[in-house]
Amino acid sequence: MNTLKNIHKLRDHLTAEDLEALDQAAYLYARHAQIYLKIIDLNDSEIIVEIRQEKNTQENYLDKKELSERARSLLDRYFPDHTIHIGPSPYRHPPVDQVTPEWVQKRISKKRISSKEIRDLTGIDKGNISKWISGSRPMSRPVKTMFYLLLKD
Repeated sequence: MNTLKNIHKLRDHLTAEDLEALDQAAYLYARHAQIYLKIIDLNDSEIIVEIRQEKNTQENYLDKKELSERARSLLDRYFPDHTIHIGPSPYRHPPVDQVTPEWVQKRISKKRISSKEIRDLTGIDKGNISKWISGSRPMSRPVKTMFYLLLKD
């Protein structure tokens, strides 16, 4: 399966059964919470690992401390005599996630941009622009990105 990145670096330190169990645990983290682990380095006394979380459907995100605890609890049983160094990378919402019809309306007013100017810049018809701005049509991520790039400070 090899969900745990660089699992090959552990082959000289763990049994095949332990490698499979560790990879299975990494698979469950990835499947249920979009949490991914990567072995960076391993020697006789230390293990260095990265753990990161990506966007997930439950919108349940862990902070640096919680991610570190997850990685530590996973690796401690296999490497009890090692110092475990963890580089956590929690999920960060991209700036375009803040774009809503209200956000767009405020920015259009603040920047004094008309929907006609947006139409002229983008080539998108006025009807679609109006529906996104009013909230009567949901904005896709590319649409939110377009508005963000056009209207950010």
